[in-house]
Amino acid sequence: MYVRQVKACGNLSCFCANLIKLWLSPIGTRLMGRGWWLLIDSYPIPLYATPPLIDPISFFQPSNLVLVGKKQELQ
Repeated sequence: MYVRQVKACGNLSCFCANLIKLWLSPIGTRLMGRGWWLLIDSYPIPLYATPPLIDPISFFQPSNLVLVGKKQELQ
């Protein structure tokens, strides 16, 4: 297998959204039960659309990398 493309993804806003989600979830599940997950999984959706707009002007490095690979053909 060889790597065809490496793309940076995620930015400070995505990192912060995930951090908030991580820290608030223990409290939210106690207060709201399963309804918490519907709320907390839908609030950051607009933030996840921002990397193409924010990454080029951000001072922070992307938080993730996506590798696209291709499997070599057997001969």
